[in-house]
Amino acid sequence: MKPLAVYTPALEQGYEPFDLLSDQPLTFEGGYQPKNSDHQYRGQTTLFDAVIHSYNIPAVWLLNEIGLEKGIQAVERFGIPLVKEDHSLPLALGGMSKGTSPLLMAQAFATFPNDGVMVEAHSIQKIEDANGEIIAEWQSKATRVTEPEVAQKITYLLNGVVEKGTGKNAKISGIDVAGKTGTTQLPFEVNGGSNDHWFVGYTPELVGAVWLGYDKTDEQHYLLSSSSQTATFLFKEIISKSKSELTETSFDLSLIAGNIKKALELREEEEEKAKEQAEEKAKEQAEKAREREEDEDEEDEKENKGKGKKNKDKGKDKENKDRGNGKKKEDDDED
Repeated sequence: MKPLAVYTPALEQGYEPFDLLSDQPLTFEGGYQPKNSDHQYRGQTTLFDAVIHSYNIPAVWLLNEIGLEKGIQAVERFGIPLVKEDHSLPLALGGMSKGTSPLLMAQAFATFPNDGVMVEAHSIQKIEDANGEIIAEWQSKATRVTEPEVAQKITYLLNGVVEKGTGKNAKISGIDVAGKTGTTQLPFEVNGGSNDHWFVGYTPELVGAVWLGYDKTDEQHYLLSSSSQTATFLFKEIISKSKSELTETSFDLSLIAGNIKKALELREEEEEKAKEQAEEKAKEQAEKAREREEDEDEEDEKENKGKGKKNKDKGKDKENKDRGNGKKKEDDDED
């Protein structure tokens, strides 16, 4: 749900793939405290990294920033019905009272490779009689959900999920694949268990949604691991069977290529600058540590010299005392 409820409306509001988002422990209205699945916090992260690694806190923070109403409207534009109970920040993470279907998710995600236009899902193209005459034919129902540039940015982000992030197991050699993993929590506490596994992915020509789970989840019926280890493999196997039928293998990102290139160059410059600053800081710390060691060595040397003088004085005192004792003994002998 993140690409639908959060990232599409955020890009529409002017956010860019490499803008920074908050990634720290946060408490929202009603005491809602989302957590990342890895239980780590990075302070800040780019929108790109938040998408490809499926971080939860940045998604909720961003939905809160752009306004919950923007997210609700976006989800409904994508053809996914919501009820009043769904109108809250957990919507960013798929928190829905009734959920949705793989068919509706595939239909929604088809918007992205179709440059922002969503076509109503259908199973019958036409009906012919015994003579080949068309009795009925499907009439296309298309809706513009978002602008082509926004759709291409989402595809760029979701291609990153497959190339570098949680969807790596859906990668298919020779074909561009984009998509999003999804793992929902159990309604009870079990280490390593989950309620649902999702992967909704697409190539330039095909879109597919994979869902795994139980009709009724309970302590005896639940999933192990996460969607990145299950649904992604299924998607890859199914789409691979259709590989010979595909004519387009690369996504069209022509509308954003220039901006993405500039953003990547800027990001590389910033990373290089941060690396240099970190190295400089490390050098400064090493120098300070060396200076402290030298100061400590000098103090130790002074202390040892002081002890040496004291011991020497003690030795002289002892020698004088011994001499005194010797003289006394001589006097005693003479007596």
